[in-house]
Amino acid sequence: MPAIKSINLRSGDLSEELGIYLLKPYSLIAPVPRTEDVGIDAIVTLLKKYEHGNFIASNSFYLQLKSKSISTVKYDSSAINWLINLGLPLIFGVVEKKEHLIELYATHKLSEYISVTENIKEIILDFNDDFNMQDYSKFENGIISLGPPIISFNISMHNEPDYIDHFHNIINPHIEISRENIETRKIGFINNISWKTNEIPKRGLWKSCLSAKPAGYGFENVDDLMAPYFSIWIDECIRAKDLDTIDDRILLMKNARKMIEMSSVFNIKKN
Repeated sequence: MPAIKSINLRSGDLSEELGIYLLKPYSLIAPVPRTEDVGIDAIVTLLKKYEHGNFIASNSFYLQLKSKSISTVKYDSSAINWLINLGLPLIFGVVEKKEHLIELYATHKLSEYISVTENIKEIILDFNDDFNMQDYSKFENGIISLGPPIISFNISMHNEPDYIDHFHNIINPHIEISRENIETRKIGFINNISWKTNEIPKRGLWKSCLSAKPAGYGFENVDDLMAPYFSIWIDECIRAKDLDTIDDRILLMKNARKMIEMSSVFNIKKN
């Protein structure tokens, strides 16, 4: 309508512009035009200092910006497939216009939820600091707490020439682990990660989420996904004549077989 502009839409536009401006000194940003926006506001590529007075590009991620007044983001059944199949990690930027501040939230908990849940009908992401363990195997539709922001800073950091190093050192490990989990969550495997705001995250132990699914569920999918890597592994062992490595893997499989046989005997005696 000529001469009319929604107050809420205008406020959202300003938050988005401020968020992008706050991130620009530390990254390359390709904004998504509003006409093409279906849930991604920008593609962001991290920068780090390089030799001879240059920057070098690092990892990339999808960015969705929200105003501080927004506490949750809901994805219904029509958006689930799109969300699950995003090829890059998704990070949310929550913008506080009054303080010229942005908080970035990773979506590690989303990967854990996807890895244990089938037939997802709804996902609600919640921007809060509740980092308690959530048992995602117990429900199909639930609110996923994203945990604390991975980084929080205001416009004053633009005056700090070394803040770009701090920014990259914090964000890049989150992106790397998120990318790994995007690949492996489809088979029920994720890498755990713990973090505090404005601190470098810590990689934890890997976690198999298959116990939340029926025995044997998805095995064919795992077998298919493993085939290219296993074929290359076999080829390299043959070319290198590496019998020791092959023997180690055979021993591992034999031990797994023993565990299955012992479990079967135990179940028979129990019954």
